[in-house]
Amino acid sequence: MTTKLKHYKQMLNYWDSQAKTFTIFKNKLQITNKILRVIQKRNCENILEIGCGLAEDTLVIAQRNKRKITCIDFSPEMIKKAKKRIEEKGLIRRVSFILGNILEIKLKEDFFDGIIAKSVLHHLFSKDDIISVCKKMHKSLKAKGIFILVENWTNPESSEYENLVFQISQKTREFKGIIELFPKKDEYLRILKRIGFRNVKWVFIDENINIDRYTLNKTLKVEVRKIKLAFPKGKVKTLFIVAYK
Repeated sequence: MTTKLKHYKQMLNYWDSQAKTFTIFKNKLQITNKILRVIQKRNCENILEIGCGLAEDTLVIAQRNKRKITCIDFSPEMIKKAKKRIEEKGLIRRVSFILGNILEIKLKEDFFDGIIAKSVLHHLFSKDDIISVCKKMHKSLKAKGIFILVENWTNPESSEYENLVFQISQKTREFKGIIELFPKKDEYLRILKRIGFRNVKWVFIDENINIDRYTLNKTLKVEVRKIKLAFPKGKVKTLFIVAYK
């Protein structure tokens, strides 16, 4: 059985290695634009982004929203590349970075207007860790602040296409030697409401995703090709939650 310490060590090594070859997927811009609209509507001035990766969302928000953003990631290589991208765009005065595991980082309470966690929480070791992070987000938000949570594979009524793609994504994770956790939509809603978030709103967004990223060996390439032929216009449902403190 994988221990908590071993899990985070494996994830750290994996994302450090991914930083060297990681691709920005254009399909995610649909979600990014929705995040931006929510932030602008709420007039968030001080934003926290956890799991910033290569700062693809950060760049869009900083360029269009012109607010202060604090980015957290536990991969030194991801942070290094993200900083470089921000510097190249002349946005470094607006964006700051914190290196570390969100579970261990101490954040100021009642400090942020908005917090973003996009495709991050499933990387955590356990449901208890997900709850701990959500509690920390709640404490770090100002009164009436917003928590934007985005996750895949949460649809309790998955289509045949979603099931096939999820299965192949799991095979990819096994190939890479990593384990990830995917609570369903209702579980996330329960967690947020129990913590004290109010007016929790959610929607599923239909997304095209690049399943070619799962072609890590010949067997997976064959499976991906079959899925693409059977479902040329296949989409997955991405959960988009906005919760208020």
